[in-house]
Amino acid sequence: MVSNKEFVKALEANPSEVTANKGWNLVGNPWPTYYNIHKLNFTAPITVWDGSDRKYVAYSIIDDDYAIKPLEAIFVQCPDELNSISFPIDGRQLTTEIESQNGARALVAEAKSRQLIDVELSDGEQNDKTRIVMNPLASVDYEISCDASKFFSMDANVPQIFSIEGAMQYAINERPVDNGIVSLGVLLPADGTYTLSVSRNDLQNVVLYDKQTGRSTDICTGNYTFNGDAGLCENRFELRFSDVNGISENIRETITNNRYYNLNGQRISEPQKGLYVVKGKKFVVK
Repeated sequence: MVSNKEFVKALEANPSEVTANKGWNLVGNPWPTYYNIHKLNFTAPITVWDGSDRKYVAYSIIDDDYAIKPLEAIFVQCPDELNSISFPIDGRQLTTEIESQNGARALVAEAKSRQLIDVELSDGEQNDKTRIVMNPLASVDYEISCDASKFFSMDANVPQIFSIEGAMQYAINERPVDNGIVSLGVLLPADGTYTLSVSRNDLQNVVLYDKQTGRSTDICTGNYTFNGDAGLCENRFELRFSDVNGISENIRETITNNRYYNLNGQRISEPQKGLYVVKGKKFVVK
């Protein structure tokens, strides 16, 4: 309680052929105080059980303000280059209010090039969220250093939302723009009416496309309400990003075999004059 030494906890490698499954450790806050996650000598996301809302929440040490509760346990996934996590003494706090954002955030040089959006699913009483981070330096594949697997609640009455890439379900999905489309999945506890909304956003012109109804909604400016059936649904919703990077020019006569999309996210096989999205960038075809 009165120690003036940095607490260091060794992490087990826990190997797995699947990147998203390896390196997981359950680590406790060693201090009988709140602890500012920005002060951890660790930069990968952490996952915490929220007992009041009966769900797991993934936090980015770079993007989120969170104070670990006294003696609270957190799940961490150990990157290959690390074998420990440490809790320097200057991260201790008496309250949950984050007193300093200095620390791990300053170590991420590419932070300025990152843009994120948090999408929430609500049934009117309970909610859950997923995050997509657009980062040209990230990979589409799962990366322990910045991605977080979706931990599903043990309570079947809690609605859940996540993003999808291949067979992976993400709570935090950091990736390049790629083709500008990210699939969303939902796990609904009952038949009923639900709402999708944005709670935090650095982007513009993000379209939510409902493949079941054919409706497109600029989710940055308005919520989307839908009727859903109980159970897991992984093939209904898409986020379509059309304004992440600057506009480039392309002449009609020099068009290549790249995939061209209009601003509604529809693929165009023979683009004419106009504005299109190619590999996440806007192109003007003259």
